[in-house]
Amino acid sequence: NNFGLWRGLAITSFYNTLGSILLYLISRSVGRRIVRRYLHDRVESFRKLFQSRVEGGGSDRSFGTVSLIIYMTSLRILPFTPNWFLNVSQASLEIPLTVFVPSLVIGTLPYNYLAVSAGTILQDLSSVKIVNTATALQLGVVATLGLATPSLLRKLKNYFNKDTTNGPTVGYYWMQVRKAGQRDEK
Repeated sequence: NNFGLWRGLAITSFYNTLGSILLYLISRSVGRRIVRRYLHDRVESFRKLFQSRVEGGGSDRSFGTVSLIIYMTSLRILPFTPNWFLNVSQASLEIPLTVFVPSLVIGTLPYNYLAVSAGTILQDLSSVKIVNTATALQLGVVATLGLATPSLLRKLKNYFNKDTTNGPTVGYYWMQVRKAGQRDEK
């Protein structure tokens, strides 16, 4: 029986998300010591990456959270990052579920879409080619945007937060007036 593309995508995404959340919760409660013992070096490198994403927001904590969600989503989209490791390492690093779940749902959609599409194609197999060039290019563009977005957001934030005036400010002139007034009183 074939569920069709959209119903199959919904079912696959639901169970993929449910399984990943269960692994996250089990790793958070039971497996933290095991993960730190056997995957210490990898987890520490991920800790540094995560902290740089959150601290990239500066005083604006929501900017850092959004940057972390985008970064985690792009890691899930890229095929060379194992999702099981992301689930386990995020749990041991105490990444909150509010970051974990959105990055999980959005990041696994392309894979789930390809899996369901392959299933529907395999039902009517007439060619061996499951992923065509257009789909591969689209996934590459999505992954590139996901990786580049945090850096672009940081640059935009720095641009809008810096002082854009080229000359002295009103505050500078006001200080000069005060200094001149203090000298005249002496």
